[in-house]
Amino acid sequence: MKSICAPIAILLFVLAPCGAQEFKPYPKASITLPQWQAYFDEVKQKHGGSMQDIEPQKLLVFEDGATKTFYAFTKMGHPAHPAWITRRVEQRGDAIVVNQVGYFAGDEPSFGRLFRSYSELNAKVQEEFKQGKNSQSK
Repeated sequence: MKSICAPIAILLFVLAPCGAQEFKPYPKASITLPQWQAYFDEVKQKHGGSMQDIEPQKLLVFEDGATKTFYAFTKMGHPAHPAWITRRVEQRGDAIVVNQVGYFAGDEPSFGRLFRSYSELNAKVQEEFKQGKNSQSK
């Protein structure tokens, strides 16, 4: 039994990264509609169970709890559509860092506003985390 388990464990370890969702799939923020659709389909297939439809903001949000990664895709009616923002939260010591990338196949100025709004949210979350840590240590 042991002789079978070791090769299977090694195979699973080697193949595991292949199933991970790519954080930065394209070198530039400006992409094509087929690229947007392909990535949306991939995220939905892997993380569809976590999908939240945030109708007032015209967003579909997915979460990968294992990697603390969030994907926010614009829906029809959003000024930046088609676009998405991906955010990965990492804890580094007593701080958290939010890495963010974004892509658009629609209106660039609208995408820029969307990207900045998420950057501002990231800064707020990081500050609140820092303040919470400081109040706990007192």
